[in-house]
Amino acid sequence: MVFPLGGTAFEDWVIGNYNDVDTRPIADSDYRGGNYTYDGHDALDIGLAHFRKMDEGVTVLAAAPGTVVTAMDGAFDRWAPSNPNPPGEIGNLVVIDHGGGIRTTYAHLKKDSVSVQVGDSVIAGQQVGLVGSSGGSTGPHLHFAVYQNGNPVETYKNPDQWWYDPLPYTGDVPGVLDSGIANHWPTQTEVEAGVHHQGIYSVEDGSGQLAVMWNYLYGISAGSEISFQFLRPNGSQYANYQWTDENGLTVGFWNIGVDLPSSPDLGVWNVNFRVNGELISNKSFLVVEPIPGDFDLDGDVDGEDFLSWQRGDSPVALSRQDFDDWQETYGTATPYSAVSTQIPEVSSSTLILIGILTSLVRRQLVTREV
Repeated sequence: MVFPLGGTAFEDWVIGNYNDVDTRPIADSDYRGGNYTYDGHDALDIGLAHFRKMDEGVTVLAAAPGTVVTAMDGAFDRWAPSNPNPPGEIGNLVVIDHGGGIRTTYAHLKKDSVSVQVGDSVIAGQQVGLVGSSGGSTGPHLHFAVYQNGNPVETYKNPDQWWYDPLPYTGDVPGVLDSGIANHWPTQTEVEAGVHHQGIYSVEDGSGQLAVMWNYLYGISAGSEISFQFLRPNGSQYANYQWTDENGLTVGFWNIGVDLPSSPDLGVWNVNFRVNGELISNKSFLVVEPIPGDFDLDGDVDGEDFLSWQRGDSPVALSRQDFDDWQETYGTATPYSAVSTQIPEVSSSTLILIGILTSLVRRQLVTREV
């Protein structure tokens, strides 16, 4: 079989659960004797970090040639711990018959993504849908099951028999699917949706600024030595949190944070996350001197700042007076000199005008990635 997901293993997705090979009741074990499974699980659970990744569209592929015998679509696809699915929810799925008593199931698919119908012939690697979180799901992932004569098969017991290119065991390759910096402790809802990277801090905001490194992790074995190191721009150590993790983490979310000093050093700060001495993730954030009018702290007074200042937390109608006030207050907002005459006196459609203004100035913006 070819692997049933597009993208790159251990970067876009990871196997979080294997088949439960322990047939005893109220007992479980994956094929390596580990805990990457749960009681009665009959498939590979191949997960994404969050819904933001799901929304990008991760393709689900037929693992081998065959005939579609089940194709279901139209079910809600965003169930999560903060929004649990109701009992009995079936979800969107595809089942393919490969002959010789072998069938594969592709479950929890994204709504309106199923691209095959019952009776269709498919080839290996053909798209059949997109990863979602429909049915009995707690987050975006593919439930991929192989059955032979009606019995579930743990293909990784004999990987060379079943796979063209078998993947390593998740517990052998610790890493992150996504990581970044936040200026607050992420909530459960943010974790599910995908925490956004906070790249820039202002030195004038003073003490109490929080810098949190967040990580969507996998493969942390019990007994691993963990280290989160915060480094000042000159490379000196500001903080280092170390511990031995007795329980490990199969797949999940960790974060660690520090309060920055009252006058944090200007420049690029680095945060290093290591497992057993190996660098797993490095993220940076920038501390800057504020510029009047630079509300998004990107080093430029530009269209994004105007929109933030003009509409506040929610969109409001653009007006000529707003723009004149902006020019008078912040004076040298040169990106607007070429477009000032194109801003209408009165807005009748907030979203359209915001889109127009953004498109006019976006090519003049200077982006900085940290």
